[in-house]
Amino acid sequence: MKFILQIFSLVLLVCGNSMAADFGRLFTTPEQRANLDYLRKTSKAPNLKENTGNAEQTFELPTEPLEPPASVSMQGYVKRSDGKKGTVWVNNTPMQESTKNSDIQIGKLKDSNRVDISLPANSKHLRLKAGQVYDSETNSVVEAGVYAKQQAIREAAEPKTEAPPVSDSAPDATE
Repeated sequence: MKFILQIFSLVLLVCGNSMAADFGRLFTTPEQRANLDYLRKTSKAPNLKENTGNAEQTFELPTEPLEPPASVSMQGYVKRSDGKKGTVWVNNTPMQESTKNSDIQIGKLKDSNRVDISLPANSKHLRLKAGQVYDSETNSVVEAGVYAKQQAIREAAEPKTEAPPVSDSAPDATE
């Protein structure tokens, strides 16, 4: 009987390890995981200069966006224990802490459950928790479910305009 229990526990151990390997990482695809691993290994920003023969072409990012995004949704964040930059998911896009794109600037992750986010277009500073959305139209922070309901109400309240009928015949060009 003891021998059977040993074999059974060995089978569970082997099957459990293979099932864990098949399960993979939570919340990311293998491609996203590889991208995050690459970003962790390279701590400096990508070089925006491209060598084309003898001439060097420089690409410049826009310095100021024209208007703030309609909404800023924070899905979550991962704070690293090894001291390297953590990752924040804003508007379904992973961004490293202390970085920015054309619309949003992510602050440094602190020991709280909120993330500092700045909107350079209107100098707005936000502290969002995972699952919260900032609506620039109402200048308020709400939970994601509440925001979805508000958007549905707004869309239902907007008057629907119909497009003019399309004519199959071409205009006369007899002039």
